[in-house]
Amino acid sequence: MRAIACSLALLSGLALVVGRPSARELSETPDPDAAHSGPTETYTTFESIEYNVEKAVHTGPDAGEVTVTLYHKYPSSLHNVRLHGASDVLDVKVAPALAEEFKPTDFLSFIVHASLSRPIEADRVSLPLAIHADEFTAEPTIEITVPLTAEAEREVNESLTLPVGAVEVRVTPYGNLAYYGCIVGTLGIIGWLIVRRRRAA
Repeated sequence: MRAIACSLALLSGLALVVGRPSARELSETPDPDAAHSGPTETYTTFESIEYNVEKAVHTGPDAGEVTVTLYHKYPSSLHNVRLHGASDVLDVKVAPALAEEFKPTDFLSFIVHASLSRPIEADRVSLPLAIHADEFTAEPTIEITVPLTAEAEREVNESLTLPVGAVEVRVTPYGNLAYYGCIVGTLGIIGWLIVRRRRAA
């Protein structure tokens, strides 16, 4: 009896082991809810993010601000985008502090305000700015120039205006004379119409 009971216990245990799926089989079994739980694939792309620096303004004694506009061509949105800069001579504030979502082909502008934390002799300061986004594997860095005086503001803005290059233009000989002739002719016609109306009255 003892041998029969032992044999039955051994057979039932073997059946449980054979019928139970292995850990590997469990890991390979597709979960019907997994497809709806969120992104399951990531990849690396090398499209670019671009920036434009504009409106460098002198805002007060030893202070200035610069507007930086970002644009990107990535196939999906960037998240938690911000600019942050550090300097040993400047106190830096950026508005907005954070952009939660930056959609493709949109423009995103930040106003970077900087003021001197200690006196210096220069009338402008270069400030490196790092661009952060959750999707970035590194933080690209740009550099802006913050004007601290009205004269520096004018010069910085002039440097931001880039010429498109030399373009050939065809100018009609005696172009000014033709222009003035058109004006005189138009005035003559108007005067003749006025005189004719008065005679008719």
